[in-house]
Formats: sequence, C-alpha cells, structure tokens
Amino acid sequence: MMYNLVCAAMGRHVHIYYCRADAEAACTGNKELQHLRRGIQPNFNRAKDLLTHSLFWKRNGFKDPYSREEQANFGKW
Repeated sequence: MMYNLVCAAMGRHVHIYYCRADAEAACTGNKELQHLRRGIQPNFNRAKDLLTHSLFWKRNGFKDPYSREEQANFGKW
C-alpha cells in the first residue's frame, strides 16, 4: 500500500516521530516541529515530536506527493 494514499485519506493530521535532539530546548523555535512534553505510546519514555507534513516527507527521503494547496493545508498547526 502506498503511504501517501493512507495519509491523504486521513485528511488534515500531524505526524509523530521520535525526537532527534539531545535536549528539549533544541526543539524550541523550530517551525516544523513541536516537542511533546509528555510521554505517549509506544515507548512511553522515549521523547517524541509532532512534525509538519512537509518535514515528515523530507525525513523519510521522499518528495511530498501533494499539490501546493494540499501542502499549505497540511502545513498549518
């Protein structure tokens, strides 16, 4: 199954990914992610971030398959 089809079917949403920073302060001021201050499953004790749709696609090595209009909509928090 192609992930972009699943992503499109979900409508507007965020992506949750493991935090790559050594300290929470490194996530401050970044317009493409927000650090989650509380733990969530899976791996409750591992830090996670909310990523914009665009950053999610960049980190996974793919070109965002959506139109500019859809990208703008997904880019809103």
